[in-house]
Amino acid sequence: MDNPKLSYAIMVGFKSHKMDYNRGIKILFVVNWLKRRGAEQQLFYFIKELPPHVDVSIFRFSNAADEFPELFKLDKVNIHSNRYPGTYNFLRFKSLYECLSQKRYDVVITTGLGAALFFGRICAFLSGIKIVYSLLNTFENFHNLPTLPGDYFDILNKGLNTLILRLRRGKIYRFLPNSEKLAAKIRLAVNGYPVHTLHNGLPTKEFEKLSTNLSDEQTRSIHNQFEGSPTITQVGALDETKNQLFTLECIKEIKEHIPNVRYLVIGEGGKKPELVRWVSSNGLEKHVIFAGQLNRMDCLYLMNKSNLLVLTSESESFPNVLVEAQALSLPVVTFDVGAVSEIIDHGITGYVIQKGDQAGFKKYSIELLTDKDRATRMGKTGQERVLGLFGMERKIEKFLSILEKDSLLNSRL
Repeated sequence: MDNPKLSYAIMVGFKSHKMDYNRGIKILFVVNWLKRRGAEQQLFYFIKELPPHVDVSIFRFSNAADEFPELFKLDKVNIHSNRYPGTYNFLRFKSLYECLSQKRYDVVITTGLGAALFFGRICAFLSGIKIVYSLLNTFENFHNLPTLPGDYFDILNKGLNTLILRLRRGKIYRFLPNSEKLAAKIRLAVNGYPVHTLHNGLPTKEFEKLSTNLSDEQTRSIHNQFEGSPTITQVGALDETKNQLFTLECIKEIKEHIPNVRYLVIGEGGKKPELVRWVSSNGLEKHVIFAGQLNRMDCLYLMNKSNLLVLTSESESFPNVLVEAQALSLPVVTFDVGAVSEIIDHGITGYVIQKGDQAGFKKYSIELLTDKDRATRMGKTGQERVLGLFGMERKIEKFLSILEKDSLLNSRL
C-alpha cells in the first residue's frame, strides 16, 4: 500500500500494543471452505494485496483437494485444514483450537456464517486472541442449523452473540459486513455488537494487465461469434439462483427489435442442459453463446468486448461482477438484490429494476444497445464511480485503519 503516513501510523499503533512489529502482524482467517466463488475470490485478492508485514494463515473446515488452487499457490499464505471431517462433527473445534495453540496470532478473522463464525469466535476466545473480526458476505443464512423466522444468525451463533457481549472484557469483537444494506440487517439482529461496513474491493491491478493479456484460441473463437453484434453478457453459475432463463425469455423478444443481438453466457452449472434445450426449442441458437467456465482474465476480456452486462439473480450479496463490469466501462441492467443499489447509481451508471420485471429489462436493454452515446456515458461514469469507491486499495486502507484503532484501544483495556 503506497501510503507512508498510514503505514507509519499502523507501525506506531502496533508497537503501542506491544506487538513485535519485526515479526509482522499475524492473522488467521477461519473459513468454511475455499471454493472458487465470489466470496473466496474476494478473499484471495484481499490477502494478495495486504502489505508485507501482515503474515497470513488460513484455517479451513473443508479438506477437499480441488478448492481454489490460486490461494494454495500464494507464497505469503499458510493453509491449515480440518482433520475431522463431517458436517456436525464437533471435533472440528479441536482441530481449530490446535491450530491456534501452535502459533501465536494477533488477530482472528472469521469469514461467512455457520461453523466458521461459531467455532472461530469460541476458539479465538479460549486461545486468548484479543481482536476477533467476522467478515459477513451473504444476506441469507444457508446453514443447516435452524433459525427462528426472520433471524439472520443460526441458533448457535445467535446465542454466542449474546454471550460474547457479556464476556468480552479485554477483547474486541466486530462484524464487518460487505455492504451498508447488510450492515443494517445485521444491526437488527444484534444488540450492541459492533458493526462496521467493509465493502468488497476491486483488484485494480488485474485490470491493468488486461491490455497486455494474450487470450487463447478458444477465447478468441468465442469473441468471433459475437464481434460486431450488439452483445449482452451474463456471468455466473448456471443454476436457479442466477436465473439465466429469465434473460433468455427476454432475448426472444429483444431480437424482434435488434435482429443481430447476441447473448453471451459465461459459466457452468447443473442447469446448462436445460438452458441449451430451451435455446434450441425456441430457435435462438444463432443468438446465444455458451462460453463455459473461463479463467478470470479471459472472462474480463470477453466482458470488455461486449456492450452490456446483466444480472438477473434471485439473490445476491455484493455482486462483484457489477463492479468489474463498470470498471470496464460497461453499463448494466440488474435486479435490485443484495447491495446492488449501493453499487449501481440508477439512471446514471446503469438501471436497477425489480426482480422479474421483464418489461423494464427489455426496455433498458434495448435502449443501451441502440443508444451508443447513452451507453458510453453511463459506462464512463460507472468506471469513475467504482474506481473511487470500491478499489481494493481503499478496502485495505480502511481495514488497516480499523485494526490500528482497535489495537490502540485494546492496549488500554
